[in-house]
Amino acid sequence: MNIIRTVTTLFLALSMVFAGGAGGDEIDDGYFAVIHGGAGERTYETYVYKTNVGYKYVNVTSTTVRWGSPEWEKKVNARGKASTREEIARIADKHGANSFVTYDERGDAINVSDFVEGPQFSDNYLVGFSYGGASWGEYYECISAGVIVCQNREALIFMPTRSERTNALETKQIATLTLTEEQYETIEKAVDREKLFMLDPDEDWEVCDGYSTYLTLYDAEDKPLKNCGGYMTRNQYVINTKRTILENFPVEELRRIHAEQIEKLRASE
Repeated sequence: MNIIRTVTTLFLALSMVFAGGAGGDEIDDGYFAVIHGGAGERTYETYVYKTNVGYKYVNVTSTTVRWGSPEWEKKVNARGKASTREEIARIADKHGANSFVTYDERGDAINVSDFVEGPQFSDNYLVGFSYGGASWGEYYECISAGVIVCQNREALIFMPTRSERTNALETKQIATLTLTEEQYETIEKAVDREKLFMLDPDEDWEVCDGYSTYLTLYDAEDKPLKNCGGYMTRNQYVINTKRTILENFPVEELRRIHAEQIEKLRASE
């Protein structure tokens, strides 16, 4: 009898976990995508996480606290696991989350079918990162350089080319650096784009009271796909990857280009 009672209790506890009864209505950090559906006063979301053997999901219903209110209440409807993205999409569809998918708060919405297919990375751009930018000093010391490491061993440097009333304008490519074969191969080995893609959505970035550490992935059309990391990120994989990139990059030349462009912007004010 005690065994039956114990088994029954365990079954009910597990049922509550996968129905959202355990853990309350909190949505765990670490999701890499959200499938959206619904409209108006009620929407449906499926948060997607990567695991070592597949995926897990959390189905959530969001409802406004009252008609026309900008405040939302979220309720977890179910938690579970799935082997493939296709299975995740089917689960989300049954939940009502079947309209579009977002990978990143700054990224564009994509079709659910594109999510099922998985990310298509650029054949030209390996990874992007920012250099400089965070400071306790004046406005110009907060301007960073954007760098794209290309798969032909070139590094494209982007910065604003004009400033007006402390607004940086017209960001353009201002220089190109060339990596040695050894430098590029070390960077390429360190940058696992699939792993970066599965990280949390990006955090705040481009700030002046701390350091932003992020890496940018690009899609098959060479457009930004996802930013990984952000303002004072604690993700060790992002930190280690960027450190390896900088250790195998002509940083002194990049520093010179960055400083010279800052002076040009000051002079154009």
